[in-house]
Order: sequence, then C-alpha cells, then structure tokens
Amino acid sequence: MINSEEESIVLELEEQLLNDVDGSSRAVLNEDLQNWRRSLKRHIDSGVTTRQFEALQVLLEAIDCATEVVDATWMRHHREIVR
Repeated sequence: MINSEEESIVLELEEQLLNDVDGSSRAVLNEDLQNWRRSLKRHIDSGVTTRQFEALQVLLEAIDCATEVVDATWMRHHREIVR
C-alpha cells in the first residue's frame, strides 16, 4: 500500500512532467537515470560476486523501467506535441 508521502512523490514527478512542455525536465531525468545505469555497469564490469551481480542486475532493470515510466508519462501528457 502506498502511503501519502510516497503518493505525493509520484504525483510531484507526474506534475513536473505535465508542466514540462519542451521536454527538458524529461531529458534531465533520463540523463540522471542513464548516468546511474552507466555507473552501475562500470561497477559490474570491475568485478563483483555472483550475489552482487544479481542485485545490480535488478537495479539496472529498475532503472530501465523507471526510464520507460518517465517517457510514457511525458508522452501521455504531451501527445499533441509529439504528433
């Protein structure tokens, strides 16, 4: 169950993307997510245990999902711009 603090964070992000007509906030969010992803990949590439690898793979998948959510949310609010 989502508590009100978590719900407000989601709503704040959605509001940020709703107000992001030019896509600049979306780009910054995606860049931050990709920077985090690259950092995790470098960590994996430097050598980790099997257990660490599995945990880091889950984080990489979560970052990919978060990127998809940011893009889908922005697109939903700005369909007319994308056309």
